[in-house]
Amino acid sequence: MSRVPEVRWAQRQDKVFITVLLPDAKNAKVNLEPEGVFNFSASAGAENHEFELKLDLFDKVNVEESKINIGVRSIFCILEKAETGWWKKLLRGDGKTPHYIKVDWDKWVDEDEDNGTGGDLDLGGMDFSGMGGMGGMGGMGGMGGMGGMGGMGGMGGLGGLGGLEGLEGLGGLGGMGGLEGLGGMGGLGGMGGMGGDAMGDFDDSDDEEAANPGQQDTGKAASEANPQEEGAHKTMEEETHMEVEESPSDNSIKRFGLKNCIQTNFGDDYVFQIVPKEDWSLMGVSLSTNAVKLYSPVTGQYCGECTGHSATINQISFSGPSTPHVLHSCSSDGTISAWDTRSFQQVSSLSAGSQEIFSFSFGGSNDNLLAAGCGSQILFWDWRNKKQVACLEESHVDDVTQVHFVPDHQNKLVSASVDGLICTFDTGGDINDDDNLESVINVGTSIGKVGFFGETYQKLWCLTHIETLSIWDWKDGQNEANFENARQLASDNWTLDQVDYFVDCLYNEEGESLWVIGGTGAGTMGYFPVNYKGTATIGSPEAVLGGGHTAVVRSILPMSSMGGRPTQSQGIFGWTGGEDGRLCCWLSDESSEINRSWISSAMVIKSPKTRKKNRHHPY
Repeated sequence: MSRVPEVRWAQRQDKVFITVLLPDAKNAKVNLEPEGVFNFSASAGAENHEFELKLDLFDKVNVEESKINIGVRSIFCILEKAETGWWKKLLRGDGKTPHYIKVDWDKWVDEDEDNGTGGDLDLGGMDFSGMGGMGGMGGMGGMGGMGGMGGMGGMGGLGGLGGLEGLEGLGGLGGMGGLEGLGGMGGLGGMGGMGGDAMGDFDDSDDEEAANPGQQDTGKAASEANPQEEGAHKTMEEETHMEVEESPSDNSIKRFGLKNCIQTNFGDDYVFQIVPKEDWSLMGVSLSTNAVKLYSPVTGQYCGECTGHSATINQISFSGPSTPHVLHSCSSDGTISAWDTRSFQQVSSLSAGSQEIFSFSFGGSNDNLLAAGCGSQILFWDWRNKKQVACLEESHVDDVTQVHFVPDHQNKLVSASVDGLICTFDTGGDINDDDNLESVINVGTSIGKVGFFGETYQKLWCLTHIETLSIWDWKDGQNEANFENARQLASDNWTLDQVDYFVDCLYNEEGESLWVIGGTGAGTMGYFPVNYKGTATIGSPEAVLGGGHTAVVRSILPMSSMGGRPTQSQGIFGWTGGEDGRLCCWLSDESSEINRSWISSAMVIKSPKTRKKNRHHPY
């Protein structure tokens, strides 16, 4: 059975941008019909899995004027509209947008901002005429120097810009002089850079090779100039300085400094999710290479990786009962795998057949249940004997993106779906659709992520795929706040770029405060306070993280989860990961005035040097 790749899209009055995200695609074929039918097929991965995609576009297109570029990480298309005008959505019909289609915020502009310029991102010109039969285009590698295109892994001579391995110059950050004391943090080894040379240059490539000679050559802060050739030169970079620009802002804004930046692999791997082990001795990082890497959240030390999934990893968690050293992962390959993080080996696996698994959760009255969102169904296993015990198949009509057993209410399971519904089930006794469905909340649009908060975890926040935010009481189904224009509200409350997306929500139990984390396409993040009592508002950011990422941020792991508030914890504020393949570690600057927000006005000046290194093939 073929699989479906992730698709991103944006538009102008006269064009539609479509990016098919499929790293190392082989035999890629694209066929575009004037009536607006877009067909794609390719194979990818070590096992050459087949991928197919058919899009019935909103309106007709001009095939002759449309262009395509096939790169290492993606296939990028510029489709010329047959008639100028703004499309209401990408696909025709009244159905819900499929979960694998997402807005490309890096290329998106609103209709009233479209001035007709910048629509044609120069690809060097290839048209679609006869394209359907051109099979061998998967090896075209990145098209040389066509920089700036999403997923075009070649990037000519810019190969090393992804990794910020050393950051030894961070001792010179304005107002961050008090960070030198972090040199005494045990085990920091090669993380270097705080207050001069106290911790040495951070080149974790050597550290990983020494510590894990049997592991693949991964976790290095570098990328290659030519990812297609075996033995290509790898660009290593030295960080010389980072300039910081300070701007007056609200007194409540807290400033954070970039401590370190790790490039997670060669090329442009995406970081999907970062999760901590319960005792904070490890953090797991899921990547677009279908692997999970493990690091120390305190030192940044690379520990190893778990590989075995053959498709996108949709969730990871150290959540198994009585097994704190086991990391679980679910994937679009239809499996939930358990990994022993001491040996990095798979110790068990459950299969949902051909269905993609988007989310999972452990719970039940005896902590014996494992629930998973599999397509439009919710499957239940007894994880102790690995037997499936129930299947809910009537409550949702589209992909179930989230399943969560409610904290302190372990019999209660909440599910959320692309169909816009949030369902609550009682999982005590025999589980079925007729007897166990307790309530249904209709959000009205495709749901991306939900979470619980409040003293008794009775409140629920909901982020949708169109970047709206709503607050609910899941027990009685009451809507307490609805932010349909959440991005605009957040954008109006800072002076930086437009907030393009939301990453997550965080809650502080002590202060009963809820934040929504918003980000820009360039990777700057803000912690925006959410007032859901009385007049619903989104306030000015209470923390800003800037200068670490260069693309969309996918995941935030606050070390303050131990204390529940955006502040320092063991000297570290937290970690972030994104579509630039970077893991960024952040520190709070307590040594000087903190009544200013800050962003990096210039990233690090590079001084490249090269050395010979065998090419690591991540697939």
